[in-house]
Amino acid sequence: MISAELENVKFNSKINVNEGDKKGNVEKWLGEIESMMRGTLKTITKNSILDDAIPKTTWVQKWPG
Repeated sequence: MISAELENVKFNSKINVNEGDKKGNVEKWLGEIESMMRGTLKTITKNSILDDAIPKTTWVQKWPG
């Protein structure tokens, strides 16, 4: 994912839009991408909350906003 501020966040795993019943079915693979976006951001948020042993100025630069 790339934000408007050009911040890059990689998905937790890859999605093949031509795999199985997703091939040619936009609703299926787009829904899977949306779900992957939410899951990835949830994982990053949990990890950033647990990363409290560093100074706040370093923490802000380390994790996506």
